[in-house]
Amino acid sequence: MEVFETGGTALVIDRSSQTRSILSTFAKEVGFTNVTGVPTIGDAISLLEAEEISWIICPMVLADSVNTLQLLRLCLTLPEFRHTRVSVFYGEDQTYVLPIAFELGLFTCHPAAYNKTAMIEAAAILKQRTDQNGKDSCPISAEYLREILIARQDLSELLLFSEALMLQYPGHMGILLWHAEAQARSGDKTAAAATLAQIKLLDAGRAQQAEAIHSKLLPDIELPQAGGAGGANMLGITNAVVVDPDELSINSVREILTALGAVNVEYFTCPVEAIAYLDGRAEQSLVIHEWRLPKVSGPIFLQRIRQLGHEKTPVIILSSLVSGKDQHLTREMGVAMVVQKPMLREEFLQALIWTLKQERHPTEVGVLERKMMAFLIRKNFPSAIDFKKTLVQSGRIPEAVSSYFDAEIAYYQNHFEEAKAAGFAALKKGYSSVRLYNLIGRVLMKLGDFEAAIRCLEKAQELSPLNILRLCALADCNSELSRAAAGQEALDKAKALDPTNSAVQTHEAKFNLTIGDVKMAGRILQKLDNFDDVLSYLNNRGVTLSRSGKIDEAQSFYLRALEALPEKADEVRKLIHYNLSLAYARASDLTLALAQANLAKASPNKKLAEKACSLSKRLDAAIKSGAPFSLQQKQQDCDVPIVLTDHTVDAEKEADYQLLSTNPGEQCCHRIFSIINPDAALQELYQKLPPFKRRRAIERAETMGLDHNIRR
Repeated sequence: MEVFETGGTALVIDRSSQTRSILSTFAKEVGFTNVTGVPTIGDAISLLEAEEISWIICPMVLADSVNTLQLLRLCLTLPEFRHTRVSVFYGEDQTYVLPIAFELGLFTCHPAAYNKTAMIEAAAILKQRTDQNGKDSCPISAEYLREILIARQDLSELLLFSEALMLQYPGHMGILLWHAEAQARSGDKTAAAATLAQIKLLDAGRAQQAEAIHSKLLPDIELPQAGGAGGANMLGITNAVVVDPDELSINSVREILTALGAVNVEYFTCPVEAIAYLDGRAEQSLVIHEWRLPKVSGPIFLQRIRQLGHEKTPVIILSSLVSGKDQHLTREMGVAMVVQKPMLREEFLQALIWTLKQERHPTEVGVLERKMMAFLIRKNFPSAIDFKKTLVQSGRIPEAVSSYFDAEIAYYQNHFEEAKAAGFAALKKGYSSVRLYNLIGRVLMKLGDFEAAIRCLEKAQELSPLNILRLCALADCNSELSRAAAGQEALDKAKALDPTNSAVQTHEAKFNLTIGDVKMAGRILQKLDNFDDVLSYLNNRGVTLSRSGKIDEAQSFYLRALEALPEKADEVRKLIHYNLSLAYARASDLTLALAQANLAKASPNKKLAEKACSLSKRLDAAIKSGAPFSLQQKQQDCDVPIVLTDHTVDAEKEADYQLLSTNPGEQCCHRIFSIINPDAALQELYQKLPPFKRRRAIERAETMGLDHNIRR
């Protein structure tokens, strides 16, 4: 949510000093005490190079060297203008420009009646709308745009706009009323009637307003029975999963979701079936589940869906069985809300609305953490950094949480020393959470400090003892320290919680390879459907040992890996042969190195096969000639790690995108409202951005003819 505050500077623009004075009256009536004026938009841009402006008020100028649409696009393009709002005063013949101006992030529009009385009236309306919408600039702006669309009879745009607004403001009954009116005006009277019935069912306080729209726009249509299907999807639930063994509970949830207009909702009494359904599917709008489930318990079900990639999906637990000791896990796994049974309709409805509002406009630290982690898991670093920066600038997170986010970002960027420093800084600043202890433990593992990592992970596990992946990490740490018994104990705990979890099986295979139980590791690998993670571990651990000078250990590990690998892992087998060849060559065992290089030549990977052929030829020549052999480290004789494919985005493209765009609702109605058939001539007016230089205000030596503060 981007709020409209009056504590900054307002900038009024007009060539007439008298008009600037009148516009300053408008700004001051709204609540601004610091108002500055300039003659043209070009002058305004010069000022913006040096000063921070909260609100720009100008006429709708299209024919000047820099026009109003260019100003709006400039405010969209440059991150430093993210919080700058633009309002225009327009002539009667300029209403055709207003829709595209709102698409570009216009805040408000007002008829160009330049007299004091009109300014005071316009200011009173804006102040009222600001108060009614909690200073949120998006719905404030939406009220003005809605009036323009109705006046222009742009009914298709009006309907699409109200639908988009509902997605941004789930449960907002005022916007739902707008949507019902838009449906009625655009001719979809049956849908409008269903939406009005939905409003009367869900909010008795709005019944009178709903009835007024009914009488005015649908006088001949009877509203359908309350609670039936056909109403608006007021919370934007487009796919969801509900899991509860209690059929009565399922039916109660179904009734409420139907009344809310939710679509594509799947209901399960068996969690195993729900997991199978979610596997491979896109993220859901919502998951609701009971804590006590058959076959797979609630804590395990929750972790399973996160492991399947549903990181962003909000989860509501509907149960009376969530204990105090479970709360750390629910927080760690990003649960949005726990609703007690027996379920009260109003309480459950409020939980749904709050949860989905938080998804669009998060304020709670737990929701912010989940959103941050969703960016990082996909390695979308520009978005993660921009998200954190926005939170800090808006004061939505304390300094300690900011340090924690710095630590998570650094960890996922493989900057482990930075992550360690930021993590401990967060601790010192008072941020104590399971997530933070877990993060520091993972960082210390990457840095090879397994003893300290165990202490951090055990602290996290003490608070949240049911986390399966952390138990696996503890097993990994203990295996690195040659503590087979302690590692096995951690694995046994994980297996007791969820014996069929593929992550547990994967870590068990890695553990057995590390401690030297090749046969057990091989049996586990044969059973796994997907063992990419194990294969990368097998090879990359050998690479790490070899590069750190532990040649004998690297050779031993590569040999164990080759023994454990199933036949279907042929490409990885050839890769390990190549890296083992390098390890033998480093130890001057050229005959063994040549044998491994020859095996690697058959790799289906063309680049690896070429490297192996080159290495084989040079090894063979050295053996025959008796000449000393040396690896060409800077050229091609480098160990080859396995890099698993993931959800990595193109960082450069993403960075460009972040500069040129914002999230829906951050800059008024931009990216919420769009014109169906835009005017090409109007689009041409803002395609070329005016020149803009970033420099500090203190470096400016001239005033450029700017008016100073305008006073009454």
